Amino acid sequence: MHTYTFANILLQMLLLVPVAAVSMFPPLKHASEYWKRLTIYVLIAAALAFISAILATVSKTASLGIYHALSIIILAVIYPKFSKIPPVKSISIFLWAVTLMSYPYSLSFTLNVFMNPGSTSLMLNDQTVIIRLLIGTVIAGIFYVTIEQKEEILVDSEYLTSSHWLITIPVSAIFLFLNILMIPANIATIKNAAVLNVYLSYIFFSLSLYVLMFIIFRMFSLEFIENAKAREQQHFLAVQESEYLNLQQSIEQMRRFRHDIRHSFAILQDMADRKDIDGIQKYLKEYQQVVPNMKNQNYTPNHTVNAVLNHYNSLAENKKVHPVLQINLPAKLSIPDTVLCSMIGNLFENAIEGCETVPEELRQLSLSVIVKSDTSLYIVTTNTFDGKAKTFHGRYLSTKRTNGGVGTTSITTLTEKFGGSVQFHHDTSHFYVDIVIPVTVPKDSGASDDYDDDDDTELMHADQ
Repeated sequence: MHTYTFANILLQMLLLVPVAAVSMFPPLKHASEYWKRLTIYVLIAAALAFISAILATVSKTASLGIYHALSIIILAVIYPKFSKIPPVKSISIFLWAVTLMSYPYSLSFTLNVFMNPGSTSLMLNDQTVIIRLLIGTVIAGIFYVTIEQKEEILVDSEYLTSSHWLITIPVSAIFLFLNILMIPANIATIKNAAVLNVYLSYIFFSLSLYVLMFIIFRMFSLEFIENAKAREQQHFLAVQESEYLNLQQSIEQMRRFRHDIRHSFAILQDMADRKDIDGIQKYLKEYQQVVPNMKNQNYTPNHTVNAVLNHYNSLAENKKVHPVLQINLPAKLSIPDTVLCSMIGNLFENAIEGCETVPEELRQLSLSVIVKSDTSLYIVTTNTFDGKAKTFHGRYLSTKRTNGGVGTTSITTLTEKFGGSVQFHHDTSHFYVDIVIPVTVPKDSGASDDYDDDDDTELMHADQ
């Protein structure tokens, strides 16, 4: 009976290290505390390899499959804690990493035939194991170098829902199952020239197909995200156009109103001369019904933001929510209007949805969008809700949208893109958002009324 040496077993188990590293690249490469979380997770994988090597050496077992399986299960269980992404995404990415690294694992059995032709068992010699580990490390290195910020977009984007990631799980599972199934049962099988050629062909064809499917998923996912963003921008453009048309109609109504006002004054004066009080009251009551209702308000010289605020304010009123708005914005900022409107619109809409979870008499919503000292943009929202916040490792998740929803992750991404910071917190009845972004205000930007800098303490929420 052949037995493994401790060093040989350890080298075989260390394939867990590139598995752990590859699984952490997509969610972490562009995230904060990247090296800290990656290092800890990789060290855990190395520790599992070391412990497994000790146990396998002591038990004198000739099969390391059980140790690989148990170690991978442990890494999978703790993976969400380090990646800080939702369960379905975690399973998809981790299973993808395991499947990718199963190819050097499978290839090592064919390499062993060439490296150790006199072998009478599937036991891998030290040279083969080292080459396998090097191949796994090279794959991890190539993936790290080639990965771009777009992979972070794929992982963090809430335009890609769980259903998008779910379709990748059975694909990876099938490829992994086939790779395990194709492992030769004995050395005689793999030494057969025909079987060896078929096995090598399968490995390279399967790997090429698997990588191709990943590229296709990546390509279509990025296109889906871009289309979703385009639809969102079109939505805000439609809102702006709608509010502009409403404003034009109101202006026309006011023009007709001014045209008729003198005639109305003459009628009222005639009734007053005749002391016809009942007639005056009746006329005024009827006249109030035809006087144009000017709902649009001029919150800011920025017409695009103004249109978004009027749209969502009207939407809130229709939902029996009465927002309290505190707006102080110039006509232009260093942040593009599309980004500013996207953030304000998403926050406003999320706050309205939160208010809808409580009875009408309890619905409260406040929104402050203020530029202070021409250097800092503050966006602060508070809204009542039912207290049922959905979180995952400290990240808030959407509780209502199931397709293409924009939640706290997207708001955070936009905020950090422009060098800002954002905090989300809640208590049993209120949800709070505090955003601060450094900005510059162009000259002659037409700022609205000055905001009192002494109000700093009241603007931001206290730490919860």
